[in-house]
Amino acid sequence: NMEFLNGNWRVTAIDGKEINDEEANIFIDIAELKVHGNTGCNILNGDFTVDMDRPNSISFENMATTRMACPPDNNYETDLLVALEEATTAHAVDSKTVELLNSQKQVIMVLVRTTDTTAK
Repeated sequence: NMEFLNGNWRVTAIDGKEINDEEANIFIDIAELKVHGNTGCNILNGDFTVDMDRPNSISFENMATTRMACPPDNNYETDLLVALEEATTAHAVDSKTVELLNSQKQVIMVLVRTTDTTAK
């Protein structure tokens, strides 16, 4: 059950480095198996799959971004894209925080929920 991932998330850390940019966010749509968002500079879109045989398994695929030149202070766009490609597991820390882990079980991205999925 990956429903805990559904919704909009702000990227707050990549490979242990804090990201303080409200534009760096991703929206994960579990029903459609789609992801889209912003790297802090460029728009990103892609797909993801889950492996039902492995708990909390996730694999981001077919990632594409726009190609705008980024300001010099956005030095994490490539790190964000690489982290998504390396993610193999999603771990819910609590209802508002998710960690993406690589195949070595290292935290490579921290996401903080920006939308309340319980609101009606």
